Amino acid sequence: MPITPKSTEGTVFFGLSNVHIASVTETRDPNTGAITTTYGVPKAWPGAVHMTLNTKAQTADSYADNGVWYTTSNNPGYDGTYESMGVPDWALEELLGRIKDNNGAIFESAEDRAKPFALMFEVETDTVPCRYVYHKCMLSNPSGDWETTTDQTTPKTATANVRVMPRADVTVKDGKNYHIIGGYVDGTVDATAYDDFFNAVYVPSL
Repeated sequence: MPITPKSTEGTVFFGLSNVHIASVTETRDPNTGAITTTYGVPKAWPGAVHMTLNTKAQTADSYADNGVWYTTSNNPGYDGTYESMGVPDWALEELLGRIKDNNGAIFESAEDRAKPFALMFEVETDTVPCRYVYHKCMLSNPSGDWETTTDQTTPKTATANVRVMPRADVTVKDGKNYHIIGGYVDGTVDATAYDDFFNAVYVPSL
């Protein structure tokens, strides 16, 4: 059921849910070399437990006259992890390049190659959930941890490393080029844009 924004921002954040994944296709123009990015229809990845995204942004100072003369900065994205109650078969195939045999069994091979995807999810707030999108990500093979059943059995989870990168193509605003990494919508955005957020990968409306 759609949630209509309340025209306010959240002030506290808690509760990860509604993780969605969409395939990424990058097409290069053979004449200009320009790259165009398109996205598949988002698919739900249920069972979200925990996500951590650590920034890779850095700054560097140049010194002159006994002080900071100029500061440069870059933002190559994030590195992090996604923990869930399991990994859907379609994600193993579409994101990690695994193969399915004629009986439906999933196999890992030395030739598997991860494929880029868009990552979407929401985080609860004290108003309405804040919905996030990162436009180009890569996933590592998930780790596994199993043990025998005891009198206090705890369900096991799967954790995979996630890398978030800038889009390869360019978004232009006010004559300036931007390689978009991601963004979010909250209770202050257009209600239709908010309600339709998980129907298609949200890109900047400029």
